[in-house]
Amino acid sequence: ALGALYGDPALGLEVLEPLDEKSAKEACKYKEKQPVTVNLLENRHGIYVRALLTFGSDHVETTIEGVNDNIISLTLNGEPVKNSTLVKEQQAQKADVSK
Repeated sequence: ALGALYGDPALGLEVLEPLDEKSAKEACKYKEKQPVTVNLLENRHGIYVRALLTFGSDHVETTIEGVNDNIISLTLNGEPVKNSTLVKEQQAQKADVSK
């Protein structure tokens, strides 16, 4: 919840760097009302994350695959987010996660 609500995705692995105590407390309050659920997919190897987030009447879905910051799809309220600098269509092909 913390990174999704207050992180800066442009910072890559340092996504949480700009956070402060206030944003951490607010994220904890959000998590109490909107539980975070994690499921392990046994048929996947390497990095694969599908995240669904709801905030008010809006919902976001994203898929990360291959490497930790390789967002291959991003939708807002069921519609693809076009021309986002966050979506990296080619990067997953560079990572060999089979080894």
